[in-house]
Amino acid sequence: MRILLIHADSFSYEVREKAIDHPEPLTSDRAKGFFNEVLVVFVSVEKDDELNTGGIVDSASKSIIDVAERVGAKSIVLYPYAHLSSNLAPPKVAIDILVRLEESLRGSGVNVHRSPFGWYKQFEIKCKGHPLSELSRSIVAGGRVEREEVKPAEAKPSRFIVLDLNGVEHPITKSSVEDLAIIKNYPLLKQFILSEFTGGAPGKAPTHIKLMRRLELVDYEPASDTGHFRFYPKGALLKRLLEEFAFQVAVGINAMVIETPVMYRLDEKDISEQASRFLEKDYRFEADGKKLVLRFAGDFGLFKMMSNAVFSYRQLPIRVFELSPSYRLEKSGECVGLRRLRAFTMPDIHCFCRDLKQGMDEYKLIFESYTRLAESMGIDYVVAFRVVESFYSENREWFKDLVEISGKPAFIELLPEMKHYWIVKHEYQFIDSVGGSAQLCTVQL
Repeated sequence: MRILLIHADSFSYEVREKAIDHPEPLTSDRAKGFFNEVLVVFVSVEKDDELNTGGIVDSASKSIIDVAERVGAKSIVLYPYAHLSSNLAPPKVAIDILVRLEESLRGSGVNVHRSPFGWYKQFEIKCKGHPLSELSRSIVAGGRVEREEVKPAEAKPSRFIVLDLNGVEHPITKSSVEDLAIIKNYPLLKQFILSEFTGGAPGKAPTHIKLMRRLELVDYEPASDTGHFRFYPKGALLKRLLEEFAFQVAVGINAMVIETPVMYRLDEKDISEQASRFLEKDYRFEADGKKLVLRFAGDFGLFKMMSNAVFSYRQLPIRVFELSPSYRLEKSGECVGLRRLRAFTMPDIHCFCRDLKQGMDEYKLIFESYTRLAESMGIDYVVAFRVVESFYSENREWFKDLVEISGKPAFIELLPEMKHYWIVKHEYQFIDSVGGSAQLCTVQL
């Protein structure tokens, strides 16, 4: 069986005419339908599915429910769709499996509608467009589910510039890096730009992996999951001192300190919607009949708390800080020492502002604070901005001020359109001993 799952704002269909000689009998409740906030499942039943009908139905049902919970869909439409496979099952077999799949989903408490098999139908769909709104699944006869994410449409390319301390823009491409005069005096900036264009993945393990073990600071925990570490006494002391320092930095800019849970229920609509946008990199489990997720940042509890808070616009901006134990199910091959983990502590500051102007003022304040912090570390670093080009064009002087504050030219990626929840962000990046870039901090607006 092959299925294509589309999370849609709306979906409608209407039967037109027979597509095969002996289609499924048509009833009035299946002749047409209109649905809002729905997961539409296009289904092709294949020949091999007949070999293990029960296993196919069970696996397909579980896979569909899993996606519905991830995206927060309350209703499901099963839509027979022959165009996902060239190895289709006979109509009688396909109808039987589709009916059983509908019954399985309904038996699990799901609100489900199945459109009729063997008819040409007109349909309209409005896809939501978030990262998990288009997914495909291949469910084979043994009951095993092979996951495959639908590739998004090819994005428009970004432009790249270097903004120097005099406010002059220098366009840059992969082929022009070596010839750009401005970066010849900034070898780290040149190295970072080259890594941006080439991927820059180092071929050797970072030196810190050997050091953290030899100095008895941190080590892998074999009884836990990949990317989870044990901290020995010296390592635990250093970690605690860094956490206390982060606390002092936050309090130094008048941020209020909060603490929120590390796990949340997926039947909360806003939690489910936010989790669905994290590209299946979250830890999920079930306890006491509840489906739960471990937070991958401090946003869940923070936004829940702030949505219940009562304050006046006169009190803005409000700054909130949390030292957030967080969990991300990164691919095991991407977990490298302390650079990328599945369990980590994130010092997170959120600033709630009255409007865009106040937001830009807050951004500048945090930028100045983090610049002083980065300079105090005595580590050479690169300033890199990612910004929607229209926002950059409207606020060039603001960016010139930020570059002047940093005291070094900045690499800027100009995005043709807004692709994320932020319109601008910057990172302080350093290059490690094996040529890999790593982020010291980031600020997003």
